[in-house]
Formats: sequence, structure tokens, C-alpha cells
Amino acid sequence: MGRISIDNLQPGMILDEDALAGGNTLLTAGSTLSAKHIDILRSWGVMDAEIKGISNADIGAGEMEQFDIEMVKIFEDQLRPLYALNDEKDAFISELLRVSTLYNIEKSKNE
Repeated sequence: MGRISIDNLQPGMILDEDALAGGNTLLTAGSTLSAKHIDILRSWGVMDAEIKGISNADIGAGEMEQFDIEMVKIFEDQLRPLYALNDEKDAFISELLRVSTLYNIEKSKNE
């Protein structure tokens, strides 16, 4: 299971926890997501959901594969000192490092 951003949810994924918003249960654990469900979650301001059998690392790996592994390592090494006081094993921090790395790689391609 993994907490997946609303932008990465896809029809067919299965909730591992109830999806809640404002104290209301929008969908219960075990529900299979449809496009309409995802739209409802988004309209209620839900930012992410616990999904069975997938993690942000699974999704992030696909994005990183499009770049040379050495380039990714160089940019990660440049950014890592910015996160030195944080726990890189924390899901939020590791996702922030991943997104920062992708951003900087894309930025360097446009310079």
C-alpha cells in the first residue's frame, strides 16, 4: 500500500483506507476507483489516498527511467545537502527530493 497523490490515481486502483473529507467518508476501503470517483475526491479537496499494491516509489521510478541514471545521481547528489536535516526515508521528504531532481533535470535541458 502507499499514499498516492490525487494526480496519480487511476481508475481500477483499490483504496486501502477510507477516503475522508471534512469528516465525511467519501469512499470506503476496498472500493475500486472509477474516473468519477477520482473527480469526486478532487472536488472534495482530497489530496491523496492509500492504494493497495502500489507506492509513490513505483510511480516515481517510471518518471526517472526516462533519464540517464548518472544524470539523476548527479542532480540528487547536488540537492541532497538541502535535505541534510531531514529524514530521507520519510515519504514526504523522499518525494520532495524526487520532484526537485526531476525539476532540476528538466530545467537544465532548457538552458
